[in-house]
Amino acid sequence: MKVPRENKKKRERMILSYFSHVCTDFPGGKIMDSESPDFIVKYSPKRSLGIELTRLTAPVSTDNGNNHIQIDSHEKEICEIARKMFELRNNLPLYVDVFFKPGIHIIEENKIEIAEKIVWDIESDLSSFDRKSIFQTEIKNPGNKDIIDYNQATYFPEIKASIWDNAGEYFTPRLSKELLLQTIEALISGK
Repeated sequence: MKVPRENKKKRERMILSYFSHVCTDFPGGKIMDSESPDFIVKYSPKRSLGIELTRLTAPVSTDNGNNHIQIDSHEKEICEIARKMFELRNNLPLYVDVFFKPGIHIIEENKIEIAEKIVWDIESDLSSFDRKSIFQTEIKNPGNKDIIDYNQATYFPEIKASIWDNAGEYFTPRLSKELLLQTIEALISGK
């Protein structure tokens, strides 16, 4: 499913903002939108840094003969239903990744029930967070454990609108700054 251009840029801006808050080495300065690279950080009169965001995606699979595009569409629809439910009850913008189990079959009639359980899981885990700082949580034993591996919710003060997705494309619980830098180093050195 193709993401509209303005939503893609908004998502990229949010991800860059989040990364700039968690990465202490991120250069200060003015962040400007660009096409290639995605952003340019002007941190001194004569210096700038180009940043291109890259998606991390799982390989496309057609487990059990299911159509991957149809599965992805159902998962995205469930995430959108859950986002709307959450926003009706909470005034809190979040970035939420829902990690569905591979090869699952979702019945149309179960979408709302699945979305309700996702929202309940996230609401249950938000009781002790502070809106003034970055917050990230993983729900490893979700109410939909036969359909979902885990949910991840991220909040940081600058986030203005919620984004709920099934892809897990950008944030992963195991992708730390150190792992990212090690991976980049290995790619550069050819190891």
